[in-house]
Amino acid sequence: MKKAFIVLMSMIAILFFCILSAYGYTKFKLYRVESRVLENYSCNSNVDSTVLEKYSCISDVESVNAIGHWGEWFSYYSLVVVIDEKKYRVWANDAGEIDEIMEYEE
Repeated sequence: MKKAFIVLMSMIAILFFCILSAYGYTKFKLYRVESRVLENYSCNSNVDSTVLEKYSCISDVESVNAIGHWGEWFSYYSLVVVIDEKKYRVWANDAGEIDEIMEYEE
């Protein structure tokens, strides 16, 4: 009985660790993309952007979501950003380079 309990608790601990590590990995990737977008396109950066040429700089990132599924070799992200006190949806890659921008509709 004691041995079965130890095995069951070990399996639960391993399962909990796997779920927690997958959640942490996903959060880390989203945070990394958010920080790279802000690094590349914030008001303090010196990057000349053709994507944001008619817009001002990004002042804040409201949300970040991943587009795609587990195991894909490329990743794209959808971010809601604030530019000149208006919200826009932008699509970026892992490096934080914005490919497309459009006005955000709630």
